[in-house]
Amino acid sequence: PLPDESTIVTTVTKELAEKLTNVQSLEIQNVSLVSFILWEHLINLDASHNYLSELIVDPTSMYNLKSLVLRHNRLQQIDFLKGLFKLRDLDLSNNYLDKIDLSILDPAKELATLKLSHNRIRIITTAAGDMLHLPRLTSLALDHNQLTILDASQWQFNVLQDLNLSTNRLVYISMCEVQNSFPRLQTVYLDGNNWEC
Repeated sequence: PLPDESTIVTTVTKELAEKLTNVQSLEIQNVSLVSFILWEHLINLDASHNYLSELIVDPTSMYNLKSLVLRHNRLQQIDFLKGLFKLRDLDLSNNYLDKIDLSILDPAKELATLKLSHNRIRIITTAAGDMLHLPRLTSLALDHNQLTILDASQWQFNVLQDLNLSTNRLVYISMCEVQNSFPRLQTVYLDGNNWEC
């Protein structure tokens, strides 16, 4: 349902963010939000079902954000994640992401769940020559994207248990790579791909 005029908040401005500095948990869904300025004391943010195209972070700030849910928005890039070191749960499902560099998440050593389902992701990269270590990641959802290849050779997700790759365009996956990168993997979803047998 579309919000009526009384529930439209297009921007969380710097001025509004300054008034909300003591707020630690915020749900701001279905209000036509386009832009949001993050503040340091916020721990949980759910801004799903909006028109969000940017989350503004100050690179000099020390953010405490642990849970970030931005499902069903219009995000096209994830550069704003650079300063969010304390993230545990990240849900960017149902956005407009098409190419992402997961290296941006390397400082987020507490990250346990990462949901990137229902985007347009064709390419996932990692900074050349660098291993990506996410030591607490247990669940990774990449389903319903446009991946044709998954290069996990530079990933070290030692406690990953659930990996969802269903409904992509994958034709091949290296099981040796999977075993090396995800040694504790228990469940893999691979249906809905174009496997070469």
